[in-house]
Amino acid sequence: FPSHDRSWRVAGGWRLREGSDAVGIFEDPDVLSTPFYAEQPGTGVLELEVGGDVIWEKPICVMSVVPRSAWGAVPAKTWEMTTMDRIQGITFHHSSNQGDGPQEMRRIQLMQMKIGFFNFFRLKERFSDIAYHFLLDRSGQIYQGRDLEANPGKLMGPFTVGSHVEKANTPAGIGVCMMADYDGAEVFTRDRQRALEAALTAIARRYGVSGQDILGHQERALSHTKCPGHVPMLRTIEIRKNVERNLK
Repeated sequence: FPSHDRSWRVAGGWRLREGSDAVGIFEDPDVLSTPFYAEQPGTGVLELEVGGDVIWEKPICVMSVVPRSAWGAVPAKTWEMTTMDRIQGITFHHSSNQGDGPQEMRRIQLMQMKIGFFNFFRLKERFSDIAYHFLLDRSGQIYQGRDLEANPGKLMGPFTVGSHVEKANTPAGIGVCMMADYDGAEVFTRDRQRALEAALTAIARRYGVSGQDILGHQERALSHTKCPGHVPMLRTIEIRKNVERNLK
């Protein structure tokens, strides 16, 4: 809604559709360019009413994300990182480990950066930070991994390149990792699939990614990998369809 006067007031204003979760508030509902502040997880529809008619609406999903500071991240080597102007897709993975929660976040980061005890492991390479942009624990909680937004809050880029698909990190786009080992006896349940789809939907909506541009690691990889596990790979088409439906 371009306007020379960004404080232009409307007769009616912004609102959350009746029946929506109380996910947030508008700073000034009567002002056209007012910010909307998310306050708690939930879903709903934002509406703009003018003269008694709803002239614009958009579904919204607010999800809780555990920030780096809350799980104890060590500082990233940002001077070693590169950026991309746009996001081409999302790639999902599994951690191939039994760990979960903040402790697993710290383990993955320290291992991938070869810090402390992990410096003695014969890993192929050392990363500048945790490889993935977002991680998902077994309860469905999302964790912030590598900072995706090079300028926080600026959704037009640039974006920080991850380290989650060897030799293809830019086309692989956003890396999302499930804390699980789906190569072993661990079961990729329908509840876990729905949690993954909810996270992928929220991330795709925020960064303008199509459901068809969401792939499992094996579909992106230029070298052999079992990630994200046998059953998740069998369901990749279903996952894409469900995310695409959610986005619509």
